Amino acid sequence: MTVGADWILAIESAVLHGIWQVAAIGAAVAIVFASRPTLRPAIRADIASAALLASAATFVFTCCWSLAHTDRVALSPGLPDLSSVSAAIADEASNRGTTGPDGGVTGYAVAFAGIWLAGLLVLTSWTLVHALRARRLRTRTFAAPSDWQARFEVLARRAGVGSGVRLLASRIVDVPMVVGWLRPVILMPAAAFTAMPRAQLEVVLLHELAHIRRHDPLLDLLQRVAVNLLFFHPVAWSLRRIVVVQRELACDDDAATDGEASRSLAQALLRIQSLRHAGAHARLLTPLSSQGDPLMSRITRLLTDSSRLQRRGGPTRGRLAAGTAVLALGFSMTLAWARPADPPRSKIVASAQMEMLETLSDALKRSVADGEISKEAAM
Repeated sequence: MTVGADWILAIESAVLHGIWQVAAIGAAVAIVFASRPTLRPAIRADIASAALLASAATFVFTCCWSLAHTDRVALSPGLPDLSSVSAAIADEASNRGTTGPDGGVTGYAVAFAGIWLAGLLVLTSWTLVHALRARRLRTRTFAAPSDWQARFEVLARRAGVGSGVRLLASRIVDVPMVVGWLRPVILMPAAAFTAMPRAQLEVVLLHELAHIRRHDPLLDLLQRVAVNLLFFHPVAWSLRRIVVVQRELACDDDAATDGEASRSLAQALLRIQSLRHAGAHARLLTPLSSQGDPLMSRITRLLTDSSRLQRRGGPTRGRLAAGTAVLALGFSMTLAWARPADPPRSKIVASAQMEMLETLSDALKRSVADGEISKEAAM
């Protein structure tokens, strides 16, 4: 079998098994969320993120495992290596729908691989376009006012973020956003420095700094790659949506640590919304601070949900628990799949060999019975 055929069969296997693997991981996440309705947004975001990344890792593992075992046929010890065994294997694979009678892949497998590759190419291209536009935004900025630069350094230390993060102003963006995942910067609309009260602007900066402290820019890139790999599965998109919404609520909680800060952040969100203009770049480049999250639900939560202040806590333990649990689930599923219900090819080979030996034995018995050969010669 050619290298291209091996890849086609491996992709087909990964897609088919990915359907139930990702669904099982999504079901586990749904059960956890249903059983623990009071989970903090930070924990919910971490669980959904770990589930999405584990799903992608399971998909890649399945593809690699299938590729490594596509043509690996082990003959059973103690049985002769008969040349017609390969034909028996081809027939068996044909019956299972993965290869044709001549050992080549079927149109069914080619269609699976082709559709997946086309979807991956389109979504990867869009991810690259998004990254290039973000890089372009970063180059069309200028320094924030000096007084705000000094205040930003204080806020960064308060948020637990290193000194490498910069604050820049831009006349292109109309909402605050974090750009970059190796050396992230915070872009603020230029009008915000003059149109917003100091307290509101500070809490907005704390929200953006919380994204950086949580490593959301890097995780966002990894999640995009995961969704690109699993674009065929609606559960992957649902997990992505959960991450996007819950991480905004988590950063709201980190920024608004008391009632006064909560009111300031709610007022700031309304103020930023009033300053927005309907530019094409705002629709194409959605920032971390507003991506997919219903604005009014965030504002209502900030003003009415006082219990969230009592549920705050360090995210490290939650992230560790979420990542460990979901990755363990994905790993156990891959191990379960590595022992498929279908008989391994070595058993198929052994069965074909035994059938051939029985055929030869029957032929010898008939020859002896017909007197074509002597019994001593048959022995």
